[in-house]
Amino acid sequence: MRRRRGNLRVPATVSAGLKQEETSDQDWEECIASDLSGVFYVSRAAVPYLKETKGSIVNIGSVSSLGGGWSHAADNAAKGGVANLTRSAACDLGSLASEQTPSLRG
Repeated sequence: MRRRRGNLRVPATVSAGLKQEETSDQDWEECIASDLSGVFYVSRAAVPYLKETKGSIVNIGSVSSLGGGWSHAADNAAKGGVANLTRSAACDLGSLASEQTPSLRG
C-alpha cells in the first residue's frame, strides 16, 4: 500500500442506505459486508501503517448510528455496528481509533 500511494494518514469510510421493505437477503448481506465488514477490514489493514505515521482511523456514519430510525434496517444495523466497532477499536488502539464522525443529514 505504502509503496504505491505514499504514507497512509487517515482511512475514511462512508456508508449508504436501503429501505427495509425492499431489502432482500442479498441486499442485507451486501450492506453489512460493505458498510460494517468493510470498515473493519480497512481499519485492520491500516493499523500497521498508522502506527508508523501516527495517523488516525476516522469512520463516518450518521445520526442513525446512535439509534435506529424508520426503514433502512440494514444500513442502521451496519452504522450501529460501525459506532460500536469504533468505540471498541478506540479501547484497543487508543489514539489510532479515537474518532468517529457521524454526519447529520436531513
